[in-house]
Amino acid sequence: MKKLLLIPLILAFVACSTNNAPELPGVFSVGRNWKVQFSPGVLKYKASTNTWRFADSQLDVIGEGNMNISSTYNGWIDLFGYGCTGYNDKFPWQYSDNPADYAPSRTEGITCSEYDWGTYCDIQNGGEKGSWHLMNSGNWYYLLQKRPNAYNLATFLYIEDMCGLVIFPDDWQNTTDIAICFPESPSDDRLENGIYGSIELIEKNHFSKNQWKNLEKTGAVFLPAVGWRIGQNMSYHTDGTHSPQILHETSYYWCGNITFEGAEPWVLRIQNRAALYQETSYFDKGRPGYANRGFFVRLVKDVK
Repeated sequence: MKKLLLIPLILAFVACSTNNAPELPGVFSVGRNWKVQFSPGVLKYKASTNTWRFADSQLDVIGEGNMNISSTYNGWIDLFGYGCTGYNDKFPWQYSDNPADYAPSRTEGITCSEYDWGTYCDIQNGGEKGSWHLMNSGNWYYLLQKRPNAYNLATFLYIEDMCGLVIFPDDWQNTTDIAICFPESPSDDRLENGIYGSIELIEKNHFSKNQWKNLEKTGAVFLPAVGWRIGQNMSYHTDGTHSPQILHETSYYWCGNITFEGAEPWVLRIQNRAALYQETSYFDKGRPGYANRGFFVRLVKDVK
């Protein structure tokens, strides 16, 4: 198993253009002297009008509507194959199992390239084209484990019927009357490579949508864990061993870089217990076939 000692090596700054756009207010460190703000929600697409836009809410996800994916579908989808921006015939409605239909494996990855949704796509409610970009696995690693006070700035929430990971900005202060439980700081080698929650922790962090709105005002970012797409079908990790079952769900988010060996895309995996990992580590190594699956796209813009 690879140690994450290698991950910070990919934190080289990638300059993308920035301008006014509807970013969330919180500021997050994703590397030394590198700060970003998040998009207002996941990216979604409507094939019938060739329209890209950000979800209006961080809780707004399409779910089983993604099974209608096609070149003529008149509804929205939000789970995409690797690098499927529309560039070079890598279309957002692609769901084949042919790796050639997706972005190629490139040593430099796809961040800020034509295969990066934030760079290539004209996002209807995203401000100037090119304002956004994907984060690399090293950015996520720094954000969730290496920035100052990292382990008191991320935890798992259960918002009514949706589980996921919440991340608070660098200067976060809880100005609400909502008590939030955080995972324990790592105390052994296994825990050094991930954020580990528990069913009990998530049940303590069980909030209403109104309570979430108050937390969101403090700059919080929420990444839902609600399943993913394989071909034209949704896939879930729910195993029914706990009630409610939704506490066992999983989602994946595309990163902009590839693995050190195997030239496969990194993905950010969010589950009820370990936020992100490669085996027992933070990031889930893109195994063969992962580029053919539909995962979320959550974009950021650099703070200058």
